[in-house]
Amino acid sequence: MWTRACSWSVLLLLLVGLRPSAEPASLNAIERRFYALLSEYGIAWHLSDNLSFLRPEIEYREGALLFRELARDVEALPLKKPSPAELILQAQLVYEATLQSQRLGLAADWVVLGFIPQEGQLAHTPLGRRWYAHAVASWTGTWEKAEHINQAARSSLDSLEYQLRRLETEHALDSLLRRALLAEEAFRALILIEEHLQAKFEGLFPALREEAPLAFAPITDPTWVGTSGYYSAGVLYYPVGTTAGDLVNLYLHEGYPGHHYQQQWPVSQQEITEYLSHHGFVEGWATYAETLEVGAIPKVCSAVEIQYARLQYQKQVAARMVLDVGVHAEGWADEAALAFMAKYFPGNESLCRRELNRVKKWPGQAAAYFVGARSLEKLRFQQAQSPTFDLWEFHAQLLGHGQLPLSILPLIFEE
Repeated sequence: MWTRACSWSVLLLLLVGLRPSAEPASLNAIERRFYALLSEYGIAWHLSDNLSFLRPEIEYREGALLFRELARDVEALPLKKPSPAELILQAQLVYEATLQSQRLGLAADWVVLGFIPQEGQLAHTPLGRRWYAHAVASWTGTWEKAEHINQAARSSLDSLEYQLRRLETEHALDSLLRRALLAEEAFRALILIEEHLQAKFEGLFPALREEAPLAFAPITDPTWVGTSGYYSAGVLYYPVGTTAGDLVNLYLHEGYPGHHYQQQWPVSQQEITEYLSHHGFVEGWATYAETLEVGAIPKVCSAVEIQYARLQYQKQVAARMVLDVGVHAEGWADEAALAFMAKYFPGNESLCRRELNRVKKWPGQAAAYFVGARSLEKLRFQQAQSPTFDLWEFHAQLLGHGQLPLSILPLIFEE
């Protein structure tokens, strides 16, 4: 069937075909072309950025075609004895241009439908499942399909539930895990946690030339009350009434070697890495940091308590991933979504509702944590098969290349 969208595409293809042929492109020339297109057509970090305005269809069609052309050109570019940095840049340009072409094509289709988009559940939105696939790709830096991620998350949930029940049975953890720390107790515990982990990980992570101190403060902002904590501008904010094991997990994710440490790393030499950030790597790194072996922390908590807290948070990450797919790809109603969460977090209605509101606000964001950590763990396992594997060097290489799409990370370690 001949449609208006189809006619625009044919017209643009004809116009492109009539343009005079350009001189042979170089990687640097194509990179500059990419920045020019981003400047003209904007960068949409999250789905909500795509909802704030709609431009004429012809502009979207033209942009989608130009980005698609760029991806084709850079992929076909013959590189003579390319350096590792050139191979990484080539792969990233292909990914970024393809992603932007996809975004602009979807926006053009929205204009054709005359649809005024709203934030919220995507499954019942025109083109919603395609937008969700785009959101997952944008958050993770991969083209992994939502159904495959969902299967992995459900499998992870079952495994984590089994491990948690086993710990509870073998170690009689109930009384220990319910002991909530007051604000001053939590502050003192964080000081001890920091001292222990700085010494524990000294040989696993490169030292920073000038490391900024990390401050601790209880959560007072009503917006964040009820959450597990967060990091902002050099301060780790912790909830009052949390457990010692949860504080260890929070410090690993938000402090060292998580966000606070990660954000102080020197910026990569690649301009594109400075220009674009990738949450799949950022949140994947912080979630990966939680999986590191810590051991008991004297005067704070046992190794078993830390393991239990870590498994609980991993369960939350996996459950959020399943919830995200359920809401945006499978069309779960609120009742079904809350029932699913209550199965894994019985008696914690506030957490269940908070997670549901979160996935509605940021479709696909859950994948940054789940897919990100899983990708880094898989890459570490693969690299560890080498007899010369060095964990310090592995971490240095990952952080030294900046925030790359997850699908490109293996190129860092190719000889």
